Amino acid sequence: MMLTTCAPRKNSLAGLHDQMNRLFSGFWSGDVAGSGSWSPALDIVELPEEVLVRVEVPGIDPENVEISVNGDVLEIRGEREREETSEDAKWYRYERRAGSFRRALQLPVAIDAERIEAEASKGLLTIRLPKQKEELPKRITIKAK
Repeated sequence: MMLTTCAPRKNSLAGLHDQMNRLFSGFWSGDVAGSGSWSPALDIVELPEEVLVRVEVPGIDPENVEISVNGDVLEIRGEREREETSEDAKWYRYERRAGSFRRALQLPVAIDAERIEAEASKGLLTIRLPKQKEELPKRITIKAK
């Protein structure tokens, strides 16, 4: 499993660098077309009150996706089932990936795991991770006797 660190993109060259890293990471780990392992594209954005994660999951039943948080790591697992076809089917192109996936992301800030919400709509999984309320300093008054 590859742990991905959240970091803002600085320019388009950094984006190209990220894409090349993902390409070669899959090549060296044996993740080739049809191997049953793939990674959906995702976006992570930090907002004032929450961290928002959007994951592309077209064709995946939300019941086949599992989301968990352990400390500062968000893990998303799922599976896209391969379509059944007859044995005499003649394939001309087979580009859509099927099989299981697993993404582990190190979150940029502390989050409140009890208030996490997730919803799927039109092939997009949106995970809302509310930030933890920072403890404010408490002023203690001294009682005079």
